[in-house]
Amino acid sequence: MLFEKSRWLFVVTVLLSACILLVGCSSTGKWTFQEELPSMAHVHIGHAITGWKDAPGDDGLFNTAEKEVVIAIEQAQLAVEQPKDLAQIKKHIRGVIHAIDPEIVKKGPGLDYGVKKGLEKTAGHIIFAAKSDDASENVQDFAPSFESRIKPVIERCDLVVALCQVILATQTSEDAHVLAEETHKLTQGISEGMDVNNDGFINLDSGEIGLKQLRDDIEALIAREDPPYATVPKRYLFGVIRLPDGKWAFSWLVDPFYDDGDNSGGGGY
Repeated sequence: MLFEKSRWLFVVTVLLSACILLVGCSSTGKWTFQEELPSMAHVHIGHAITGWKDAPGDDGLFNTAEKEVVIAIEQAQLAVEQPKDLAQIKKHIRGVIHAIDPEIVKKGPGLDYGVKKGLEKTAGHIIFAAKSDDASENVQDFAPSFESRIKPVIERCDLVVALCQVILATQTSEDAHVLAEETHKLTQGISEGMDVNNDGFINLDSGEIGLKQLRDDIEALIAREDPPYATVPKRYLFGVIRLPDGKWAFSWLVDPFYDDGDNSGGGGY
């Protein structure tokens, strides 16, 4: 009898302990383990440098822009290397456009995302990070300056596309080749920055910067974070939804029936 009583006391103790560790929702019967969630500001930074659902291979938005610009530079270089072949020049120039903005040229050697879209969405998520309730002063101060610094790089993408469209309308290989050389310089400028005023430097606050300097900006932002920034797991990166008021939340906290059986997340805009 004493043994039976002790056994039941043990069971009750275990159940009570479990209840302390669990958060219940009595109206739905949905129970989930408590978890320490990353800050929403860090989630949005992670969308830029770790992963986002609509990016190729679930990569980060800024990472995708970096990969696409490499393809654009390669295509521009191939166009320059064939000065007498107008058809080949135009073929590779179309490849440049596809890597910069696949909305204009639908098919090509790029990742079907585009440098421009990757940069625009990176800027958007950095702003989302700054507007998060848990954003540090570091993130809040960084976002406006980052947005202003990324804008000229996006404009350079538009300039490259416009120049490429002129090349596609060109009738001679000589003219096309001259313009292709300029295209190659501009695509390199998107990546590395451009010394626009010819003073021998990439001036960081004059619209001359490229993705290389923007990457440095993001890395410096992360280095300044306190508490420190840590890579956010993709479950949290992909498991967010945007609410009607414009704020973001983790899907399973908004919808108690949220099911993430594969731990991949499933949120989005």
